[in-house]
Amino acid sequence: MSYFILCDAPNENPKGHLTICLFHNLTGYPCTGCGTVRGLKYFFHLDFYNALMMNPLAIIVALYMVVGLVWITIDLVRGSDSLARLTRFKPRWWMMVVFIVLLALNWWWNIEKGV
Repeated sequence: MSYFILCDAPNENPKGHLTICLFHNLTGYPCTGCGTVRGLKYFFHLDFYNALMMNPLAIIVALYMVVGLVWITIDLVRGSDSLARLTRFKPRWWMMVVFIVLLALNWWWNIEKGV
């Protein structure tokens, strides 16, 4: 997380940029995760609008990172394992459908804006 706080804010992604995304290199289309790291950089520089515009998943990942860090710290202080118990949660089928639909919408978003 400190990497995102200490590094410079990202530049806009120009067309024809080099990427390490195998899916993007093979198909020419961005994957659902393309732009997430740049979005995280914007988020941790408190530029929430650009973080959301870069990739909405960046907001979710950033919140997961912050909440997870706080949760782990509280568990360590209390000697609890509440986060470990949460990882044993089994999602219901409809939760998976919602997750897949949201990922598909995010993929469409990335393709439309040309990440």
